[in-house]
Amino acid sequence: MIVPRISSEPLFLDRTGARTKDEKSQSSFICVPISLQREVVGTLSADCPYVDDSRLQTNVSLLTIVAAMIAQNVATRRRAREEWANLVDENHRLQTELKDRFHPTNIIGNSRAMAEVGSLIGKVAPSDATVLLRGESGTGKELVARAIHFGSSSGRRAFIPVNCSAIPRELAESLLFGHVKGFFTGAQTDRKGYFELAHEGTLFLDEIGELPIELQPKLLRVLEDGRVARLGDSVERKVSVRVIAASNIDFRDAIAEGRFREDLYFRLARF
Repeated sequence: MIVPRISSEPLFLDRTGARTKDEKSQSSFICVPISLQREVVGTLSADCPYVDDSRLQTNVSLLTIVAAMIAQNVATRRRAREEWANLVDENHRLQTELKDRFHPTNIIGNSRAMAEVGSLIGKVAPSDATVLLRGESGTGKELVARAIHFGSSSGRRAFIPVNCSAIPRELAESLLFGHVKGFFTGAQTDRKGYFELAHEGTLFLDEIGELPIELQPKLLRVLEDGRVARLGDSVERKVSVRVIAASNIDFRDAIAEGRFREDLYFRLARF
C-alpha cells in the first residue's frame, strides 16, 4: 500500500491521531508485506516526507528490502523453534520409555511381598528422602532405585549408579567428590565427582557397605550439609542430590565390627 499524500486519501483514517495536520499534508505512507513464500506473516510501514514520485519509489524499494531481511529472520526463528519442539518431544518420548522400562509394574513378581515393595516405592518416590535398599545380590535393588528415581520430581534429571565395591580404594574419594588439576599424579584437569554430576538428580550408591571407613565421615557430611569439596580445593560447592544406597551386608555386624559408621547408617536409612 502506497499513499503519496496522506491528507488526500479518504481511506487513510489516521485513527491513532498521531500525526499533525501539517504532517499529513506533507507525508507519504508506505506499507509492505513481510512474506514467507506465499504467507504474509506481518507488515512493515513507515511515514516519509513526500518529495517526488522517484524518491517515493526509492523508499518503497528500501522498505521492501528491509521486509525481506525480517522475513529471513522470521524463517530462521521458526526453524529453530520447530527444532526445539522436536527435541522436547524426543526427550519426552525417551523419558516415557525410561519410566515405562523401570516402572514398578515392570518389576516381575505378584506375591504379597512384591506388592508391598511396589507400595513402598509409590510412597517414597515423590519425597526427597534418602533411601536404603537391603537384599541379596541379584534381587533387583537397582531396578527399585530406578523406579524411585523416575517416580520422583527429579525423574528427568540424571540417575548415576555407582558400585562402591568396584571403585579402587585409592580413587574412591576422587571419583565421589572430584579433584583439582595437579593435586596428584595424573590429575591433568579439574574433575567433577559423582555428587556434582548427579546435581538435581539421583546418585545410586550400590554396595555402600564396601565404602572405605575413612570416606564415610565425608559422605555423612555431604548428606547433612549438601556441600562437596574436591580434593585439593578449599572451595565447597552446593549440590542437591538424592542419595539411594543399597547393600547386602548385615549392618548390625558391620557397625559392631567397626566397618561401618552407625551415624551414617541411620542417615542413609531414613526410609
